[in-house]
Amino acid sequence: MRLHVLTASALAGLLSMPACQKTAQQAQPQRVEAPLALAEAPTDDAPRDARGAADPLAAASALLPADADVVLTAAWGPLFQEIAVRMFGLLPGRKDDPALRADFGAMTKRLYGVDLGGLVDLAAFVSLDEGAAAVVLSGRFSKERPQGTSRQVGGLEAWAVGPQLLLTFVGGHAVIGNEAGLGRLARVQRGELPRLAGSPAAASHAKARKALGLPAGALVMSTTAPSLLSATGAGGAAAEAFAAGSGSNGIVAMAAIGPPEALAPLEELVRKGLVQTRDQADAMLAQGRTAGDLTAAATGLLGGHHILRLVETVKTTRAGSTLLVRADTGLSSGSTLLGYWAVVAVPAFLKYTRRARTTEATDHIDKLYKGAAVYYTTPKVAADGRKLPCQFPPSTEWTPKGSPCDHPNQMYPADASAWSDPTWAALSFQMTGPHYFRYRIESKGQGADAEMVLEAQADLDCDGVWSTFRRTVFASPGAADGDCWLDGQSAFYVDNETE
Repeated sequence: MRLHVLTASALAGLLSMPACQKTAQQAQPQRVEAPLALAEAPTDDAPRDARGAADPLAAASALLPADADVVLTAAWGPLFQEIAVRMFGLLPGRKDDPALRADFGAMTKRLYGVDLGGLVDLAAFVSLDEGAAAVVLSGRFSKERPQGTSRQVGGLEAWAVGPQLLLTFVGGHAVIGNEAGLGRLARVQRGELPRLAGSPAAASHAKARKALGLPAGALVMSTTAPSLLSATGAGGAAAEAFAAGSGSNGIVAMAAIGPPEALAPLEELVRKGLVQTRDQADAMLAQGRTAGDLTAAATGLLGGHHILRLVETVKTTRAGSTLLVRADTGLSSGSTLLGYWAVVAVPAFLKYTRRARTTEATDHIDKLYKGAAVYYTTPKVAADGRKLPCQFPPSTEWTPKGSPCDHPNQMYPADASAWSDPTWAALSFQMTGPHYFRYRIESKGQGADAEMVLEAQADLDCDGVWSTFRRTVFASPGAADGDCWLDGQSAFYVDNETE
């Protein structure tokens, strides 16, 4: 769940900076001696391609690292309008007020050294391995030195503008982020990390974003991170890219790009998710129709009908290498839609993706059970002709050893030597391709007292929390030497299924 938390926090840091930075507020800032000139910002009514960029990502891609796990972009106009509604009481649906925008820009310039009133676009990135996050601001604004002492971050001069947030200026852009985020941008500037612009990752981001069919400047999140996309389908098939976005007209969309065998399970998970959502809406309606409390009744009825209406607008299409899901939320404000994706849609997709990976555990524990059943029920005779007691093969250690997060794509590599324990051979079991889970067998007893526990574990998002699947196999109470059969197996025990 780190993905949406970090992405949301990057924007939250930009949009909700504390207004009590005492030393920064009390004195006038000092102007940078040689401010970089930026292009004139178009008005809200101007076509987005008037500034020569198809979307906000084009303006910032030369600064962003190519290996960014998540990229989020938006045009500033819709977000500013929502801020004006919430912070200043501007009536919803009213056009952007230029005077209000100018005063808002003057305030942010005075407090933070950046005229947010002149912003055109913003582009945020998150790199999960370092917890790095930053927001690149593009537009027409003069840059001011904030009050206070600056410090160097990777060769960039930066000022503290909020808890764990720093401000710097790079290539005609203002950048707000944490220290790790600014550090990665500095490495891009020094040529130590490849730029997103012109990279294969940029092409994948663009492909998924285009599939959404949203207008340029819409709020869009995209990822090409193997740790988030790999092995979502059968045979280890992986999606190439994923994007989610929302337009100011209330249309939200998700798109996944990849081979059909990677998209098919995602499409099925969307279908199941819609069924579950309808069931939840029906439950809310039932509660609302029987509740004795006015608030509970209204909440159930309004919420249930709204969810059902939303589900009815969902359309899922799969053509070639693209899976597209679109819906009409009925919402029209930028930050409300941002909240919708950050809290509902994106976490749901990631949860569904991780759940798709858990089919590895259930499928292979089933194979282990079948191997254990054959081993236990097959008569065994000693060299002197004596019938041996019915039993399962000996216990094993966790195989493979270590964590999948120590390997490329956060998956254990195929390694025949890891499965050399005689027990695995006795059960005819070996992982022949890259996989997320490690496996263990624990056995005890003989005859009717024989028992075997089959386990699988994985750290699906590399946060140190393990997802565990366990199934116990029991011998029949009537089992005896040479006459062995099983009484069945327990239901799956699952802990932290998708973490």
